[in-house]
Amino acid sequence: MAEKANEKKRNVLSSFVVLLIVLSVLAVSVTPVIAPPVPPEITNIIVTADPTSIPADDESVSDITASTEWSDGILSLPIHFEITSQPGGASLTDEWDQVDTGGNAYTQLIAGPNSGEVEIKASAQGEGWYVENFTTVTLLPPPTLTPWNNITKDDSTEVTINESECVYFNATADQPIDTWR
Repeated sequence: MAEKANEKKRNVLSSFVVLLIVLSVLAVSVTPVIAPPVPPEITNIIVTADPTSIPADDESVSDITASTEWSDGILSLPIHFEITSQPGGASLTDEWDQVDTGGNAYTQLIAGPNSGEVEIKASAQGEGWYVENFTTVTLLPPPTLTPWNNITKDDSTEVTINESECVYFNATADQPIDTWR
């Protein structure tokens, strides 16, 4: 009889162990997996320059702004600014800037001595993504001035002036005056 009682105990214990194993497998397979939230990412960068044309005089400045568009929210991520092509001598005040609460990052282009186009790239990257965009600033040569007077009616600078005669000298330029320094 004791043997029958032990066999019953073993059967009950075996059944209990099997039940525990089955419940463990079910518990593991039903446990929800909670993934961490996906951090926001920059989906686009819009790069602008103000002004878009400056004199090639080694000192004129154009403000460069990288406006970011986000998938969700705004993080203070670094934006990298880089000159990708230029006629020579131009530089940036900052190559890196943090995105502010408005989603913008800033630098300035300082003109070099050579006229031509300067292309500036702004870029950002995160886990699994990279975005970039470009803007262009034109470095203008010094203005060409064309003098003119009403006596010789040309650009001659030698003029014979008679007594009581008025002479008007004019100059025209090949650029708008707001680009001059």
